[in-house]
Amino acid sequence: MSEKIRPVGGKILLAIAEPAEETVDGGIVVKRGQKRETVREAAVYALPSGYSGELEVGDTVYVKPWSGTEIIRCGRRLLFAKESEIMAAGG
Repeated sequence: MSEKIRPVGGKILLAIAEPAEETVDGGIVVKRGQKRETVREAAVYALPSGYSGELEVGDTVYVKPWSGTEIIRCGRRLLFAKESEIMAAGG
């Protein structure tokens, strides 16, 4: 099986940034994903064939919480998302 994934149907494939750990009073470590999620940070991993939008592979983007379809591939958390679910790009 090929390691390269090509998104189809106008979806954009994003690599989700790993949640940061935060230490609260008392030394308890809380992963960011365990808190109420607001916006997720990701990097553009692959674009569909013929894509002519503003994004490029490697761009940092911010997506709405609970958007897209998440998969785990080769130990990475990936997200198939519509361009309309991406709120901002930049870093």
